Amino acid sequence: MTGRPPFKPTAAQRAKVELMKAVGWSNERIAAQLKISRNTLEKAFLAELEFGADSKRLQVLENLEKASKKGNASASKQLLDQFDVAATLRPNVPAAPEETAKPKLGKKAAAEEAAQRPDPSTEMGDLMARRMALADKSRVN
Repeated sequence: MTGRPPFKPTAAQRAKVELMKAVGWSNERIAAQLKISRNTLEKAFLAELEFGADSKRLQVLENLEKASKKGNASASKQLLDQFDVAATLRPNVPAAPEETAKPKLGKKAAAEEAAQRPDPSTEMGDLMARRMALADKSRVN
């Protein structure tokens, strides 16, 4: 008895997993949509689950850039907004040495400080950071 053949994902399935992950679907929900187990999903689509959201964001940015180069003013504005958010989150100017040496904070103080800064590596943190950057930009204008 040989058992069930190993699952082999198609390119279309890989693209779907990236898209579903990019919009925040859970692994269980994605697996149900593909009619496979969560374990099979996590084995067969490891890269898509881990980097799918970033891959889709990159595709959107590339499409914005193409549209901007063709003269689409709306795409140009959206692309500039993305640049502004990125500059706000990760400035290219290195911090002065005296600024990097902060006194060690206790657990509560560190948690309170961290709560004031969204984590851009998560989707929710990225969204919050973008909104904060756009709000700051509108206050300046």
